[in-house]
Amino acid sequence: MGKKTTSYTVHSGYRVQEPRVSSLEWCRDIWDLKVPGSANVFGWRALLNRLPSQVNLEKRGVIVSCNLCPLCGLEVETMQHILITCEVSQRLWIKCDNWVGLASVRNNDIVNHFCNFCILDMSNKAIHV
Repeated sequence: MGKKTTSYTVHSGYRVQEPRVSSLEWCRDIWDLKVPGSANVFGWRALLNRLPSQVNLEKRGVIVSCNLCPLCGLEVETMQHILITCEVSQRLWIKCDNWVGLASVRNNDIVNHFCNFCILDMSNKAIHV
């Protein structure tokens, strides 16, 4: 049997954009990425909205003095804001893209943002196989 190769196709691009039955389906893909284990755990917890953002702490009864984002101070700190939509985070993502030589479109949704990494991983497998 020959090696199975994975590559980007128009079909796979459309598949990524289709609504998923649940975000857990995408969360499982995180364990296949070739990143350090701590990054997998962080991504998993972020996708499940289980990181200690100000909003999540308040929901659990933890008293917080201020629920604004510690990076920009402009909006309430949610997972969505701190990781994706905060202006400081956006600048960081742009620097990361430039560092690795990527030009990508910013998503304002954590699951869609993660899907970009899955597509990149598929592309890398196709190149290196």
